[in-house]
Amino acid sequence: MISCYDDLLSLHEKKLYLYGTGNVAGELRLFLEENSIDFEGYIVSKFENSSAEIGGKPVKSPAELKKQGNGAAVIAACIPRFRKEIVNSLLDADFLRVFTLSDAFAGRLKAQAECRKLFGKYSSRYRLCVPAHLETGQFMIRGNDPADSFRLRTETSRFRELIRDADGLLSGSTSLRQEFESIWSKFTDVKSLPRSPSTTRTDDFFNIYSIRCHVDKPIPDGAVPFYAQELQAGAAIAPARICSLTDDTGENISERNRDFSEASAIYWAWKNGSGKLYTGCMHYRRHLDLSESDLAAVLENDIDLVNTIPCILYPGIRQFFLQNFLYTRDWLLMTEGIESLHPEYLHTAAFLSEGHYYLANNIMIMKSEWFRRMCSFVFDILLYIDDYYKAHGFVRQDRYAGYIFEVLYSVFVLHHAKEMKMAFTDMNARVFC
Repeated sequence: MISCYDDLLSLHEKKLYLYGTGNVAGELRLFLEENSIDFEGYIVSKFENSSAEIGGKPVKSPAELKKQGNGAAVIAACIPRFRKEIVNSLLDADFLRVFTLSDAFAGRLKAQAECRKLFGKYSSRYRLCVPAHLETGQFMIRGNDPADSFRLRTETSRFRELIRDADGLLSGSTSLRQEFESIWSKFTDVKSLPRSPSTTRTDDFFNIYSIRCHVDKPIPDGAVPFYAQELQAGAAIAPARICSLTDDTGENISERNRDFSEASAIYWAWKNGSGKLYTGCMHYRRHLDLSESDLAAVLENDIDLVNTIPCILYPGIRQFFLQNFLYTRDWLLMTEGIESLHPEYLHTAAFLSEGHYYLANNIMIMKSEWFRRMCSFVFDILLYIDDYYKAHGFVRQDRYAGYIFEVLYSVFVLHHAKEMKMAFTDMNARVFC
């Protein structure tokens, strides 16, 4: 069964067909084409609404292919309620290499197709794409100019809000890139940074952690990026050690991991990490898309911060977090903490709260001096909030501080965006079964 895009990338079939020509098949076709995965064509049982070919690929019946003695593999590109009927017809025609879609993945593809239709009126300026390892339930919005590397991530589930509330921006004279750069900073793609042939050992300058927890699924060999070392979060309360580096040594908040999530490991990196020029933190299945050459270019160009592609949400960041992850009291305490401990960030926090760009997922590479400043600000506020709840006996254990970290991290970067040299790259979000 195919449960995610990673499964599609691992098929390696010599002859592959898509059963169906509807929305789900259309999403699969786009993904296969974007990733240079060839397929033979389409299979349908009923031809009333089908052409002889689609996009240069033939449309055939199971019987036709059976007569040809074709031992092909077939993806049943359909929603769950048609699965049994379609698989029966394929088996009757002696197709035995049949791949079905999980209910969740089929639903995701159907939702993506619906979003593309809604987005159609903006197609003269923008297009939607789904790179291979993009986070589940997200799209990338790109301009139609192939020379423009600017792109944003957005939530599929909130797409109707986006196109309703951002209508003027998506179709008006101001582009998404112009608006983003006027608020944040110049958008520079890591892949476009000038670079020269270099023999510099980047591991002498970068200390980057891939954060894991004992409940995470096993990671296949080779899935940890070359530039990262694994660090176990929540080791103080875990029943097993899964990494040689753990966040319960030295100065730490490992025992708060059920509320702080990966932030307990980020705290450890702040207090106990090495003195290298750059410090970075990522997750066991979410990493920045970086090559050895990219890291060397970051060093050569004196980049202060490498971050994943910004997210765009409408109508605002505050509403998004309060609807999905946080209580109203969390937000009030965060604002109160900023006003009390770091009032210089209060205006930026208010601006970001009602804005629609933020830096998601708590993954970054920063010059260590900036990393220390960021952690000092963020953890001052997080511990202020967490201590308040502990003093009042409210037991959370819902990772809430990890979500607030995303907001505070975005506040910090936005506040200093004009001072820092920033570069962006895609996030590879893997699915491990």
